[in-house]
Amino acid sequence: MMTVCLQCHGKGSVERHYQRLDIAVAEYNTVYFRMALLRVKDKSSVALGEEEDVASFVDLWHRHGRLARMGAAMMSPEFLWQRGFYECKKAFLKLR
Repeated sequence: MMTVCLQCHGKGSVERHYQRLDIAVAEYNTVYFRMALLRVKDKSSVALGEEEDVASFVDLWHRHGRLARMGAAMMSPEFLWQRGFYECKKAFLKLR
């Protein structure tokens, strides 16, 4: 992908972008995905609210998490923050 970016952008700019992208993905993996997965596994023996937890986890992982990571990759603030990490936080708080 860097080759495509380098067709229009300078090397330093592209390298900084990919460093920030790696940080955003690592942050998502650590803060949201792993902690939410642990939360769902901890509650898996509890029948009450289990379906809601699974739905919140799927929203966090597939829907909002994917938008956050793609927003970071494509430099889209709306998808990175408004539709991505903001919604990840809301889904994560439902699991808590």
